[in-house]
Amino acid sequence: MSTLLLKAVLPLVILSSSQVAFDGSVLQGFVVTMAVSLVFYVVVVGGLGLVRKRIPIPDGGNRIFVLLCAYGNDGFIGIPLAMQFFGSAGMLYAIAANIVFNITLFSFGIAVLQDKAKPDIKGILLNPCLICTVVALVLYALPFRFPTPITDAFNMAGSMMTPLAMFIIGYEMSRMKLSDVVRDKWAYIVSFMRLLALPALAAVVLSFVPGIDPLVASVSVFLLAMPCGTLNVILSQQYGANPKFAARATTQSMFLFLLTVPLILILVKVLF
Repeated sequence: MSTLLLKAVLPLVILSSSQVAFDGSVLQGFVVTMAVSLVFYVVVVGGLGLVRKRIPIPDGGNRIFVLLCAYGNDGFIGIPLAMQFFGSAGMLYAIAANIVFNITLFSFGIAVLQDKAKPDIKGILLNPCLICTVVALVLYALPFRFPTPITDAFNMAGSMMTPLAMFIIGYEMSRMKLSDVVRDKWAYIVSFMRLLALPALAAVVLSFVPGIDPLVASVSVFLLAMPCGTLNVILSQQYGANPKFAARATTQSMFLFLLTVPLILILVKVLF
């Protein structure tokens, strides 16, 4: 289901997003969202990376701690929910943030896990979602639009995205022992940073940025409040960075996300 979502459904949704009427402000918002995301990852990964050796989580857990705090579930959860709450423009901005997510995670994010690791440039450039994003931007700027039957087919396929995402997350939750998740104090710290502290801080900072589009600011903050990305668990296994802790923190943040996301939505509504 993960492969179906990432390599088939999501690329079709991205292509279908190009079929709305052209609006120069949306294209500008796409670029601004990428800039906001880039600043966030540089500051958070860089800042936590400097102090990670003082975090007493064994078996390399201090390394994955940085990524758990910085990288949320922007793909499976963020993009579908951005479309639900903020419409097609919001989904485009979520896709913009996801591009920066992938580029930074597989470059200096990996460097935190293993100092000698090199960015997987080929893997980034050949990512189906990145390719479809470039195509969608070109189609969006051109006067060309797909015939209605093709657009309808894309939209029907895209409607699978949210149910598939929920199945995947539910499966991950079912594999964890509740007692292990509840007792991990460092997982609570990750959840607090990921779900409340960092998005709230970003919301306050963005509220003082003159001229920023309220929708761009709202989507950016909303995505920063997503639960820990499941990709962190995979990377922790690959680089020997305490995968059990990564799984506990990821699962716990998914549960707590149900409680914190209404607070973040209220916050962005008040500030923007």
